Amino acid sequence: MRNNIRFDLSDYLIHFFRDVDLESDSHIDFPEFCGFNNLHHSSRLDALFLMRIALRHGKLFASWSYRNGLRTIYGNCPTVCFTDMPLAAFIQTSEERLSRGEKISNYAFLFPKKDMFKLGARPVIYGLAGLNLPYISPNIEGERTLDSALLPVHEQYRYVTYNPVSSRPIDWTHEREWRWPYTESIDEFRHNLYEEGVIEDFSSHPAFYFINSDIEDCGVIVKTESDKNKVLFDILTIIDRGVISKKFFSFIISLDQLGCSANFISPSAMSELINKNAINIDDFFKISRKTAIINRDLITKIVNSEFSNEDWNIPNYANEVGKSWVWFISNQTNLVRSLIKMKLIRVNREGRYLLDIDPLLNSEYPLESYPLKMQEEICKKIALSLTERFGVNCTYFSVAFSDNFDNLPYYTNFIDNHEFYNETIECDW
Repeated sequence: MRNNIRFDLSDYLIHFFRDVDLESDSHIDFPEFCGFNNLHHSSRLDALFLMRIALRHGKLFASWSYRNGLRTIYGNCPTVCFTDMPLAAFIQTSEERLSRGEKISNYAFLFPKKDMFKLGARPVIYGLAGLNLPYISPNIEGERTLDSALLPVHEQYRYVTYNPVSSRPIDWTHEREWRWPYTESIDEFRHNLYEEGVIEDFSSHPAFYFINSDIEDCGVIVKTESDKNKVLFDILTIIDRGVISKKFFSFIISLDQLGCSANFISPSAMSELINKNAINIDDFFKISRKTAIINRDLITKIVNSEFSNEDWNIPNYANEVGKSWVWFISNQTNLVRSLIKMKLIRVNREGRYLLDIDPLLNSEYPLESYPLKMQEEICKKIALSLTERFGVNCTYFSVAFSDNFDNLPYYTNFIDNHEFYNETIECDW
């Protein structure tokens, strides 16, 4: 395979995100609800917002890429699209196409090509023997299917029209496209979309669930260092949730730190660039057990001190049941990493780092035996002390009528601007 080590070839497949206007003719099927930590304030969804949606849900969403009411993907399988352009070429072409107002962006995931091939991704087929092939339009809106004698239906997702000699030349070969087909049932998705007119959430959306794969050494491209911090927050969160392994992502490249893309056009320069931008996730798990125990003991003293400093039975709290936790907003501090090591913090579905103080309490009664409002007051007081003592950002988080931190309704007072919230750049009001 030594002939593959060339500047015009790549070991990665790139999936890029683009800005999407939900009110345009090239919109996507976007659900009404995508989590309380993902806030789309506008019909215009920017690329970074969509990238973080994909990260947090662990999936790349498959589609038929409608254009002028017709699917650009033939056959009956929605797909996830990639390009195998070398990274330097992708960065250069994305900048050039963005300057022309084309639908692309600098935000992308890089997946090892061999791993994606194992999982079913294939290069597209640019044209067949005939030109302007006739297609069949079934009753499903916008679907296009070729005669199976020309190309088996299960392979038609790969077909891309190619006719450079027509009066209006069609040539997409510059895309160097690969596609991954979603081959499972889409009945529920189709029912929601075509009969109810809306997708409620992502549960039925066809997608490539990369969290279910054993891929390693993937990468991320973002535009700024600020973007890089947001993505790192998300990556660490889904690792701490147990969704992906520590080896899944190995580098994040922010373009504002790079010079000309020509500077890393060679394979050796490309490897050097990736190594320079490596993220060592292991560093977040290197807290020594001794340090973790010291921090745990300090937290235990603060928890018990605040719990015993006031007569919490005096106020007349309503007898509402539920459970409250101390919520640590940031996920990279030594204190949080220590509490994770001691298995005292758990991360809920939306990425909140929650400390259950019951294992730390020297009390006859567990916290959840008290009314919910009283639990909240206790957790708020402890959070304030932890903020003053350690300089960490934390508050309370509670769920009514349940001890499950993923249930509703929940209550908190955290409204700060933080990486926890994934928000669109634009706002319609």
